[in-house]
Amino acid sequence: MKTTSAIIADKELFRLWYEFYRLALQSSDPAIKKALKKSSNFYADWDAHENLYFDEWWKTHRSLFLDTNLVAVTAIDAIRTEDNLYVTVPRGKAYGDILQEFKILIEQELPSLVKGRKTPPTHRYAPTEIQGVKRDPLRLLLALQKNVFVDSTLQGLALRERVTKFFSSERYKRKENVVPMSFMISKGNRQDDHSPEADRSVRRYRQKGKKLLLNVASGQFPGKY
Repeated sequence: MKTTSAIIADKELFRLWYEFYRLALQSSDPAIKKALKKSSNFYADWDAHENLYFDEWWKTHRSLFLDTNLVAVTAIDAIRTEDNLYVTVPRGKAYGDILQEFKILIEQELPSLVKGRKTPPTHRYAPTEIQGVKRDPLRLLLALQKNVFVDSTLQGLALRERVTKFFSSERYKRKENVVPMSFMISKGNRQDDHSPEADRSVRRYRQKGKKLLLNVASGQFPGKY
């Protein structure tokens, strides 16, 4: 059950958003710098710094992400808004009857909820997606962006080998290191023995990472990438 201290999305999403924002702050890419300048007002209350770790930042800024759009008892008209449906519940009625009548009312007044369509949160810092966001691919992109793709001089075979080294010996600390098949370089694969599938995977992930950084720099997460 939500409480008055609930946040609009899970903490992990905001951790990923913040970490991508830190990378954007460190970027020398002109497009990202330009986007950050345009979104400076949006991020003003974050007080973020490229050297400030998420856990420390979260302690003092969690309140920015509180969900104020909750089911609650409210004053008569003090906080009436277009986004809320106000319902009168008779105190003396049986609990089962209240639930049944409430269900009927919701079906009539908010048919989109009944059909399973969810309207995006109206909160200033709401992620563009919440339920459908896949955390693992975002974590993977964050790790690659931070440790590999940040080096713009890496290209072609050198980039692929750097990706392979990262997966095989750096990324995982407490489990067996495994290189994803899409990034594998066959034995003896050098400049005269290209691996187009691996090349495409590396380029695709690099493009996704850059697009994610640009989205974050523009004030949205994750956005389309």
